[in-house]
Amino acid sequence: MHPRHARLCLPEWVTARTVYLRFHGPGETRYAGRYDRAHLRDWAGRIKSYRKAGHEVFVYFNNDGGGHAVTNAGELREELADGAGPPESQERGMKDARGRQPERRLAAS
Repeated sequence: MHPRHARLCLPEWVTARTVYLRFHGPGETRYAGRYDRAHLRDWAGRIKSYRKAGHEVFVYFNNDGGGHAVTNAGELREELADGAGPPESQERGMKDARGRQPERRLAAS
């Protein structure tokens, strides 16, 4: 494998009900760059699988340079909604340990 692509192979261990994903940027420079739709579509498929298995998924974009985090968060939200209804409907009926409705969680920082 080319060293440039080695960083793209992230280990996935799901050891609890909560899945936390961090996106720091697609290139060599951390916290910069924009993920393409194909990459986000792939992750949307994984996220849908996690949700189907009963996991609660949190996604954090930290590729802030150039405002890409906000853009990519919106694009991932669109990919998650594609064919599955809006993300809000997927959370309807879910409650936290105190019986409260969860906040909308897919956002960029």
